[in-house]
Amino acid sequence: MIHMPQSKLERLEEAIQGIKREIGKLGALRPGSLSKQSRKTKTTYGAYWHLSYTHRGKGHTQYICDAFVPQVKAEVSTFKRFRKLIDRLITLSIERSQLRMETHKKQRKEGWVRDIEVEVRRPATPSSPQTHHSSGSSGGREWRWPHGQSRTSRTV
Repeated sequence: MIHMPQSKLERLEEAIQGIKREIGKLGALRPGSLSKQSRKTKTTYGAYWHLSYTHRGKGHTQYICDAFVPQVKAEVSTFKRFRKLIDRLITLSIERSQLRMETHKKQRKEGWVRDIEVEVRRPATPSSPQTHHSSGSSGGREWRWPHGQSRTSRTV
């Protein structure tokens, strides 16, 4: 079996799919940074864990008890991995899009691809059903309202 070298577009597609698979395997995640804080009271020092994060444009802080520190550390670490994967996914997606456009432009210039003409029609809605017919003499297209109503005489 002869192995053909992959095109750049195929390599990008494969990398994008790989990142999507990795994202799908991620477990629980949580934004923020976890730090150990300490405060001095009159007689003793108190240490506690503090989670700071921003979500939907608002800053949040939360105290974390010692029992949950390993879990929160893992979730924060997973979130950082998630952000790196998303950043890489966006970079590859932009590169793929640009490559597709460059390829299309090059093929069009060489005469391999013609531009596609698309006719756009307004879809009929239940409140304004329309029928399409061709007017016999002019050969043009005309929209007609049901029950003999004209577009100007229809009340909405």
